[in-house]
Amino acid sequence: MIKQCVFCQKEYEVTRGCVLKKSKYCSRECHKNYWLKKGNKSGKFVGNKIALGKIIKLTQKLSDLQRQFIIGTLLGDSSIGLSRKGSCSLCFQHTKKNLDYVLMKTEILKNFIVRDKPTFCKARESQSINGIVVKTKESYLNSTVTHQDFDEYNTLFYVRKENKRIKIFNDRLSDLITPISLLFWYMDDGTIGKNFINLSTNNFSYTDHLKIQQFFKEKFNLDPKIYFIKLQHNYYIRFNKEDVSKLMKIFEPLTHLIPPSMSYKFCFGTNPR
Repeated sequence: MIKQCVFCQKEYEVTRGCVLKKSKYCSRECHKNYWLKKGNKSGKFVGNKIALGKIIKLTQKLSDLQRQFIIGTLLGDSSIGLSRKGSCSLCFQHTKKNLDYVLMKTEILKNFIVRDKPTFCKARESQSINGIVVKTKESYLNSTVTHQDFDEYNTLFYVRKENKRIKIFNDRLSDLITPISLLFWYMDDGTIGKNFINLSTNNFSYTDHLKIQQFFKEKFNLDPKIYFIKLQHNYYIRFNKEDVSKLMKIFEPLTHLIPPSMSYKFCFGTNPR
């Protein structure tokens, strides 16, 4: 019986009992290369996920821009995911209206991502820590493959306490945070109001907030205040009108990194709202 390989178009002969009798490929190599080029039938991954992940681990290294971005987004909404074997990946998720922001993050990390497009997540109800039922919004998420370069960020941002991984503001971050890092931190967690900006640093302890406050004073000449939220029993950072103007001057040269859905957080050339 003569068959034609769907990848290399080469004709090959199969006989009764041959392992290739039910195959569309003349060899395992053609089978592998076909899926690396085409992707699987669902369109969810570009190529074979496992094969691409191995290639990425062997060939890719984080760039300087990617490292600045990772620092900022981990201070914000993103997280380091752990596999069962303890390997690390970067995960990020935003609401449906911020799809362009998810796509921007995907583009920045595209050489570490095998998904063809972000995953859509339906709205659902979940139980909060304080016993309040919270309904999440429709959102999109994406994540990188596990990679050795992300291991250092797991060590930098997380400690284990009472069998839980807790995000911290490490003293080393003061030297690592750049204006690009600060931009993504703000787009993830910042809100702008009339003559003020809030930074939702709720996940950090009060001790970490003192470190964050000192960092802004020393590195960016900003003077944020720490506020306590009684209902949630946590804290956040607030910048006054003068600091808002300073932040906008820091962000203005980086407008090419601001997607349309995040433009409402900025007031270049105008007074704070």
